[in-house]
Amino acid sequence: MHGRAMHSAVSVSEKLTTTLQSVRVGVVQLRVAPRGLITSQPEPSMKHCLIVDDSEVIRKVARRILESMQFEILEAENGQQAIEICKKQMPDAILLDWHMPVMGGVEFLGALRLANLEKRPYVLYATTENDQSELSRAFTAGADDYVLKPFDKESLEAKLADAGLTN
Repeated sequence: MHGRAMHSAVSVSEKLTTTLQSVRVGVVQLRVAPRGLITSQPEPSMKHCLIVDDSEVIRKVARRILESMQFEILEAENGQQAIEICKKQMPDAILLDWHMPVMGGVEFLGALRLANLEKRPYVLYATTENDQSELSRAFTAGADDYVLKPFDKESLEAKLADAGLTN
């Protein structure tokens, strides 16, 4: 009887150890592999995108698209709010409207340059016009690329992929 109790204690101990080894604290992504094996790997860090537009509708549409692309989203209604957000947490990308109250896109890009922050985000200028002089002003001010409104998932995805910001 004593030997049997010892064997049970060892089995319980082995099961408990196995269970405790599989429960770890941290951010992991569990995957069920073929034959039911469960593997884990660290979850890739999400990219952050700041949407700067005075239109709530545009911000909502952009948020839905970018979240479906696995971006964490920050929002600002104008350039002044965007600068404050960038000082706290610089995003990987900024989707920037040009004409906004308080501080527009050109002024925002100037202020961003003057802030002398460590990290420079990818800036995608969102416009309703394909006017070459306006696009030239955007690029001179610091925009990296542009997208025409109304944009869709495919156009944003292509631009962000070209910048190396999608998986």
